[in-house]
Amino acid sequence: MIDTHCHFDFPPFNNDPKRALMLAQEGGVKKIVIPTVGQSNWSKVQRLCQRYPALYYGLGIHPFFSAEHTSDVCQRLNIELKEAVQQPHSKCVAVGECGLDFAIEIVDRELQQTWLQAQLQLANIYRLPIILHCRKAFPELVRAIKAETPSQGGVYHGFSGSYQQAVQLIDLGLKIGVGGTITYERAKKNARGYRETTPF
Repeated sequence: MIDTHCHFDFPPFNNDPKRALMLAQEGGVKKIVIPTVGQSNWSKVQRLCQRYPALYYGLGIHPFFSAEHTSDVCQRLNIELKEAVQQPHSKCVAVGECGLDFAIEIVDRELQQTWLQAQLQLANIYRLPIILHCRKAFPELVRAIKAETPSQGGVYHGFSGSYQQAVQLIDLGLKIGVGGTITYERAKKNARGYRETTPF
């Protein structure tokens, strides 16, 4: 198995990465993809992946950390991606984590959408899949994906939407990562017998 979304550079994994990897491999997880959140951890994650053969990474700008970046961050991401994919045996396997997060109290929606569009374009330029994050912005996310459909597909992680929303994503060539939210009390089955939750 491959874990396509693990922030392995964050606690508790970074307390003892060697042990965390050993436990993962004992559980059948042979490779792990680390999505980055922004310029603050691009280099850190790259170094971590050079150290451990089982680790791979994506480079991106997470919408939750938008305020930490200046307007030229997409240009810097382009440079980082270009350098990363040109490396022999490159461990950069995706663009992301990126997306839209309208659940944040003070959010510049237009900026998030601009940066998402730029990252979708970069994914196509470098022929990489996309790692997507979305909260309370599903229609806007779908519009962005339709405008710049990832040629190599990607993963929408932590999906907690309806069956119909899942079909929309799959029709666009994406995979969905289903997290623990399907176990919440508020989760219910829809008319087709599929579990759905209120998107958060």
